[in-house]
Amino acid sequence: MKPTIFTIFFLFFFNSAFASNLDALLWEAVRSDHFIVYYQEAPSGYVSKIIEAAEKYYKEITFELGFTRFEGFWTWDKRAKIYLFKNIDDYKHHSHQPAWSSAGVNVLNREITTYVGNEDFFENTLPHEMGHLIFREFVGYRRKLPLWLDEGIASYLEKRFTKERLVIVKILFSYGLFMDLDELEKVNIRNMIMPDLFYYESASIIDFLLGVYGKEKFFAFCNALKELPVYEDWRKALFGVYKIENAAQLNKEWIEFLKKKN
Repeated sequence: MKPTIFTIFFLFFFNSAFASNLDALLWEAVRSDHFIVYYQEAPSGYVSKIIEAAEKYYKEITFELGFTRFEGFWTWDKRAKIYLFKNIDDYKHHSHQPAWSSAGVNVLNREITTYVGNEDFFENTLPHEMGHLIFREFVGYRRKLPLWLDEGIASYLEKRFTKERLVIVKILFSYGLFMDLDELEKVNIRNMIMPDLFYYESASIIDFLLGVYGKEKFFAFCNALKELPVYEDWRKALFGVYKIENAAQLNKEWIEFLKKKN
């Protein structure tokens, strides 16, 4: 199973105490085209491995979401930053993250924090957190969106769980435990009961939108979100771009997609 929401701390808003604490520490730095990795102690080749993985995911994610045409992502002084603490104890002590956290993301500052030896970082956490950063960088930070959309995109990008996710969502549907769009939209951090299932269903909608309509349409949807006034309902962008009348129609098409997908 993928890590639950309680293994990742997701910050949409600027945390000045957290940023100041990071800046006060002494770091070595390695730069690539789109990233700066700050570290204190790391095994030989470890930082290079992170750089290589991050650049690989950057290309894959921007391509998959249709964002390759968007210029200005994370270059020069806009590079994303990865802070790598030497162990989990230092990470918990200095990052001010919850005790259960293994990684954190500050979207406004384009920062990811973790530690050397985080086993899930390369396959799961890194693409997940980069998904948050890239999506919000494009659509904007002020736009209020349902949790399922932010987490659905990030979880969809964890390719390790693609098959597992499909099997579990199909089981949920067959046992009448499936949450439709309206039900998913009501879920937030405080009322979430089964995080893993919420993540899987949320990612399944993104899989449906990209699988049936393609990444060009998904890019148009994200662009519509970006251009939509913040006071307007985000569904206006969704239904307008995909020519869907209402949530019931989307649910019907989503379910048909699940039935046919193997």
